[in-house]
Amino acid sequence: MKKLLILISFVYNIDHTSAQTEFPTAWIGDYEGEMVIGNIDKPSTTAQVEYSIHEVIEDSVWSHKMTFKSDEYGDVVKDYVFRARKKGDRVNFILDELNGIEMEMSFMDNCLYGLFMLNESSYVTTFRWMSEGSLIWDLHVTAHDTKKVNSVASGEGEEKQIFEVSSYKPALHQTVIFKKKN
Repeated sequence: MKKLLILISFVYNIDHTSAQTEFPTAWIGDYEGEMVIGNIDKPSTTAQVEYSIHEVIEDSVWSHKMTFKSDEYGDVVKDYVFRARKKGDRVNFILDELNGIEMEMSFMDNCLYGLFMLNESSYVTTFRWMSEGSLIWDLHVTAHDTKKVNSVASGEGEEKQIFEVSSYKPALHQTVIFKKKN
């Protein structure tokens, strides 16, 4: 029994202390990478992207700036901030576009997750700590007009239940692996 308790304690300490990075503190710095832009209707393209995250207000607000360098559109700058839901919160964040648009974000297992809808499309974004000096950012988009509904029956007799599952066809993704600048 004592060996089992030591093992459980060891696993808990690995999973909940050393494995989880401190967001956004460990991420602070300047990064660069090449974004792949995949579109279901046309060939993929790429764009150089610079990213920076820096503390603005101790333990509660951080800058979040991405500069996309596109041959087609020129430089596109997204200059936002991350705010902790409350000072010291390391799970619940707001991505504030500083124009009245605020999006809920959650930090779990070294990844920041967000989901939002704009007009008739859904967007899922992830921002993951990969290793010291490396981040990966993904954005996936699906139009609601691609909805397909499936019904599935589970169980038998009086226990039988019908589940309705809606799926949407992804149409666009943007992915970039950021490397920290020296």
